[in-house]
Amino acid sequence: MKKIMKTIFCFSLLFILTGCWDKQEMEDRGYVITMGIDAAEDDEGYQISFGVAQLSTLSTQGGNNGGEDAPPLVIAQGESLASAMREGNCKTSRQLYLGQCKTIVFGKDLLENKELLQGVLEELERNQNISPKTMVLGTNGKAEKLVGQMLLEDGSTGMYLWNFYKTTADHLAVTERLCLEEFLGELADRNGKAILPLVSLTEKEINLGGGLFLWDYLLVKELSSVEEQNFSFLEGEGEGAVLEERWEGNIVPLLISDSRCKVSFYGEKEGIICYIRPVLSGRIEGSGTLFKTVFSLKIRRELEHIFAKKVERELLVTLEKLREDGDGSLEEAYRREFHKEPPPFSIEVQAKVNIEGVGIIE
Repeated sequence: MKKIMKTIFCFSLLFILTGCWDKQEMEDRGYVITMGIDAAEDDEGYQISFGVAQLSTLSTQGGNNGGEDAPPLVIAQGESLASAMREGNCKTSRQLYLGQCKTIVFGKDLLENKELLQGVLEELERNQNISPKTMVLGTNGKAEKLVGQMLLEDGSTGMYLWNFYKTTADHLAVTERLCLEEFLGELADRNGKAILPLVSLTEKEINLGGGLFLWDYLLVKELSSVEEQNFSFLEGEGEGAVLEERWEGNIVPLLISDSRCKVSFYGEKEGIICYIRPVLSGRIEGSGTLFKTVFSLKIRRELEHIFAKKVERELLVTLEKLREDGDGSLEEAYRREFHKEPPPFSIEVQAKVNIEGVGIIE
């Protein structure tokens, strides 16, 4: 009886201890670091650009090596991300893997197609290999061309934009970093409304700044860096922005450290006014004797007034442009407060700027 039990136990181990027969070796994987998503030419599917890192250079310190050994750009088409990956796997000797993807770039043509955009966003959200912290950006051209240039900028890993945001952009409001999880959350909470950070390619150079404004899952306007900064003030998320204004023949930079904004409505019927009241606090940054003497009370109040008027002018212009392009943010604010449809109203911006200190660069 004991021998029979031992025999059964040994046979059961053959099924339990299967080993690593299905394990995929590291060198057999194509680690996609950057992915660009465009609409296919017939608008019936997707063109996906997979930027694959070179394993041979991941352990070295050499950055760009002149583009000769740049990671391969695998371009594939399909009616879904999954089908495009299957086609891509037929074009490379390594199995494409999205578990290390750091950046996703959405092309302009995709952002102008609501059905395609919603479809790929749903697939990205369901894909267990893609991290919710993956950085997302939009471009005003083809994502394919941008991803190709990104790989040339960093021939070892293709992590050019990821490294930029990691070391620089967290301190700049105009290039605020946005991850996939946050992007999907904003779209869901705001009925398809969000601003994608803009990355553009001009004369084979990558430029960061500005944004792509989405309304109802459709691209409606490209925002300049100033317009995106003003939008961040409206949202109360302007920390890191830098305002510059001329004073007595000098350019004075103000680094914003705190940003708040209140939106309120007053009046009745046709006399309703929407008051936008941003409150910005920051420090004067600069060098020289000008910035060592700038904090007399009289001069500080004068500068606060100058910066406040600048914010009022630029924010009002941005709001009027956004409303002309179909932005209904203020109308939504009215509905939330009064639970009814908003009547026509005018806008008045009343900004307050507090200069809290000075940073002197010797």
